[in-house]
Amino acid sequence: MNTDYNFWGDLLDTYQSLTPWVQALWLIGPLGFILALLKLPKPVRKAAASPPLPTSPPPLVSDVDLLVEEIEMARLEAWVEDQHKT
Repeated sequence: MNTDYNFWGDLLDTYQSLTPWVQALWLIGPLGFILALLKLPKPVRKAAASPPLPTSPPPLVSDVDLLVEEIEMARLEAWVEDQHKT
């Protein structure tokens, strides 16, 4: 069994025997992958920092609803006054 095998030497020899454009891909590919990994958490952090969007809009109270509520309160107050008088 031959124990003189050197992995890094074999890898460098393989790299040097490749064509120049494949050598360029070997250099650019891992660098692009690392840059993509570094860029990936940015949108995740930005989304986590922003407040969650409401699932449904709050109900709107119209002027008619407010007017009806005022009339009902006035009738209730009048009824309470009548009850205290008798």
